[in-house]
Amino acid sequence: MREAKYRGKPTQNNTSYFEGWVYGSLVIQDDKYYIALNVNENIKRDDYEVYMIEVVPETIGQYTGLKDKNEIEIYEGDIVTGIEYPFIEDEKQNYIGIVVFYEDAAQFGYEYRCVRKDKRGISNGINNEFQANEDLVCEDLEVIGNITDNSELLE
Repeated sequence: MREAKYRGKPTQNNTSYFEGWVYGSLVIQDDKYYIALNVNENIKRDDYEVYMIEVVPETIGQYTGLKDKNEIEIYEGDIVTGIEYPFIEDEKQNYIGIVVFYEDAAQFGYEYRCVRKDKRGISNGINNEFQANEDLVCEDLEVIGNITDNSELLE
């Protein structure tokens, strides 16, 4: 079974304690979004201490259950590239992919975005090889950023 894990960027109130991303369970309470962090993972379950960190809702992404070629976990909102078409064509980077969850297909996939000035187009499509599957590594994909921290990659 795939691990249900999320990440998010802490709100301004929490940035002095937590820099960068926080990872854990998603909790929605009183119209606020939190990532619940388990800080005592090495002790028995009844003694867990949990911190709830408020996060910016637009930054929340779910773990796909997949890892890239470098064993980096792939999350919703990550930007990926690859070594196969459509990412590479004639030894030039052709597209990048934005990891999304397709509600109608109930699976993760990526949206292609053209990065070459000499080509045009945006292609939506589900890559059937990119389904959440335990212990699966996407050997031809590499996470190069995410839409929150690296939006310039989409320009």
